[in-house]
Amino acid sequence: MKQQINIYFNAPIPNLEMGNLKFDGKKVEEATEQDEIIHDFVDGIYPKYDTYVIEFNSDNQTLALRLACYIFFFNEMIGILPIIILVGTSPINELSNLVCADILSAKNVEYIFRDEVDNLKDEIAEILSLISNAKTNISNDDLIKEIKQRTLNIPKPEGDNHSIANIWGAFKLAQVTNTLPILEQNAELQKKRKLLYFKYLLAKNEVKSGESEIVKINCLGKKVLLIDDEADKGWADIFNTILSNVTFEYVPMVYNNGEKDEAKFLANIEAKIQENWDVVLLDLRLTKADSASKILPIKEYSGYKILEKIKQQNKGTQVIVFTASNKAWNMKALYETEFGIDGYYIKESPDFLYGEDYTQKNFENFRNELEDALQRTFLKHFWKNTETLKNHIKIEYAINQSFINEVSLCLDYAYDTLENYHFGVSSQTIDEQKNTEKFNQKYLNYAFVGYCNLIEDILKNIVKEETSALYPNEKDWTIKSFSFASDISVITWNGSQYQTYLQIDYDQTITNHEGDPLKFYKRTQNLNFLSNNGFKRYQDKYGLTVLAKFSSVVLLKYGFDEHLVKEYEQLKWKRNSLMHNNEIDSIKRQDCEDIFKMVHILLKGVAI
Repeated sequence: MKQQINIYFNAPIPNLEMGNLKFDGKKVEEATEQDEIIHDFVDGIYPKYDTYVIEFNSDNQTLALRLACYIFFFNEMIGILPIIILVGTSPINELSNLVCADILSAKNVEYIFRDEVDNLKDEIAEILSLISNAKTNISNDDLIKEIKQRTLNIPKPEGDNHSIANIWGAFKLAQVTNTLPILEQNAELQKKRKLLYFKYLLAKNEVKSGESEIVKINCLGKKVLLIDDEADKGWADIFNTILSNVTFEYVPMVYNNGEKDEAKFLANIEAKIQENWDVVLLDLRLTKADSASKILPIKEYSGYKILEKIKQQNKGTQVIVFTASNKAWNMKALYETEFGIDGYYIKESPDFLYGEDYTQKNFENFRNELEDALQRTFLKHFWKNTETLKNHIKIEYAINQSFINEVSLCLDYAYDTLENYHFGVSSQTIDEQKNTEKFNQKYLNYAFVGYCNLIEDILKNIVKEETSALYPNEKDWTIKSFSFASDISVITWNGSQYQTYLQIDYDQTITNHEGDPLKFYKRTQNLNFLSNNGFKRYQDKYGLTVLAKFSSVVLLKYGFDEHLVKEYEQLKWKRNSLMHNNEIDSIKRQDCEDIFKMVHILLKGVAI
């Protein structure tokens, strides 16, 4: 049996010795309600004793109750629930409205009203005889059950709710990722662990360090940025641990004389997002104004304003938002605004104590969202070059506004279609993965056909055909739209046999797509390498085929070699198979990238 201790504020209880039970005495030197001081005091005496007698009077009732709470919750998983005996000078009904008075109804906690009749020793002896053997040594399961069933009115620290909530959220994430040992090294966390409210939360939720392997998420060599005003409260530590194969950074909060400098912090964020990031983990509430009101329109949160700036820079940059709200309408608004999010993670709030199942599912959802976002970073390439082309044609084809509008609309449609493309994740079942693949295939097909159709529309505008008067029956066509040449012709008949070649006649110097000078005079480019069918690939009853027009542009206008024409022919064949034979599984993401490259070449003359 461990010895007992009497904690007193003024004079100790005289002669508190009963048989083999000996009570040490420790005076509380400073009657303060400051949590750090109380913590350090209890830390010096816990768990050294089996029984704690706390003697107080009307001047220090609140402090005595807080001391009892600290002892009760000091070590959430110690496996021993000590006996706490409070000895006061007021009837118990006069204590019921005090802060922390709920501890008086907890298991192994007793209150003795010290009246004029001083029979204190007898009462203590009776309490000890009743509960010491029966209730002191209990199993972990019984201890957890007792603590979880016990609802105590432990007040939150004033003015620190945002930080407490963030550290609590980080604790819950660390719990399911097995990174609690990492998190517990955080200096901010060590301070918060001294708060009675935080100890109460830990006890109620059975947050404990485990020996399981740390959960890792492979980030595929991508760049990930964390933007959170409370990143230093453990969030950066956790992500720096669980994200592997990654370039990870976060924007630290700026402090000025101990106070947050939000203006400088936001300025640093705006500078940092100008860099090339693949995925941004973004907290919705970054300023005091966001937390001052519980409900704001989505677009008024500082985090959403940062989201807009990230997406304006490159809509393909993946953004996963952190929010403390799990309300369905908030999630819907975040997805459906002009610059929608690509995923979300619910920061668990201490105001709503969720079970372990929820915490696990919440993390699994985040991991799925992040794995998907890491795969969807290919959208950055499409968006950047889409915007480049849209800006280019506004200058290059300034006199043809209808053409500019048509091409811009088609480019936006194809990109928006690709944005619906999502990847299957490792946690999906086989059936779920099949459904994801089917869903993705549909949007790949739509985007691919959209780019193919766009190529035809572009060629109609930049390649004009005129029937030759010399061979009207043999469909001799002349292309007259290129400013650098007087004539480009497709000759299909020489009087005795069909020939398939392009011919350009001019006497000036031009440059190819790389800027190298090219000198031609009546240059002939043989096109027989494209097909054994000869001219049929270039001409039909409607005139020049799309392949002939495409060939004339990339070979003669931009100086590319024949391999590009061969590549386009294969892509066009896939498009025809998709449209006519319904081979829905034939289109891959690489096909979309390849056909988009052809669009870029036609409009800008440069490969990407």
